[in-house]
Amino acid sequence: MQLGADFYAFELLDRVKSPQKWDLVGAYVGGGLESSRLEREFLSPMTILSLAFPEDLGGDEMQGALQSFRASQFALARAAGSSPGPTAGPTAAEKAVALGHWESGRVALNSFLVALNVATGTKRLAPIPAGAVGYPRDKQRYLELRQGQALCRNRGGEQLAGLWSGLMVYGTVPGVDPCGNVNLSNYFDQ
Repeated sequence: MQLGADFYAFELLDRVKSPQKWDLVGAYVGGGLESSRLEREFLSPMTILSLAFPEDLGGDEMQGALQSFRASQFALARAAGSSPGPTAGPTAAEKAVALGHWESGRVALNSFLVALNVATGTKRLAPIPAGAVGYPRDKQRYLELRQGQALCRNRGGEQLAGLWSGLMVYGTVPGVDPCGNVNLSNYFDQ
């Protein structure tokens, strides 16, 4: 969930603020036959977690936050689902509407994270402040992790990357992890 919140603060906000990247907002929400990033990284985990807790121990709050988040993300996709053409950009009002949907999604996501923290008795998940200003997570570490994950995926994942590196196909040194530094425990030590 924290990686999802990091994506929401570091990447999705940038996409919503830049109309040239609105097609990436549409891809994030999806709508085609394949599973979207919204479904894989947010809605499915949120659904599983909300059903894992009894109603009186946070399950109701998580369900409510999930429904609000889902509605805001589909509204965001309608508002910023595709890039404007090179000649006609969105109006200031259209940009404000898209940012408003991002903000309502942030509030709902924060409600979910807080309910999860309360239900587990921890304060491990950091909520996103308004406009993501002052977000306590490290954007550089997040981007390094995402680059390492992409490199590993391009090498066929953990199993194939290990096999290929033994053959020196990618020019990695034997004994060096060909997937780079994709250790999530290092990432969460922030």
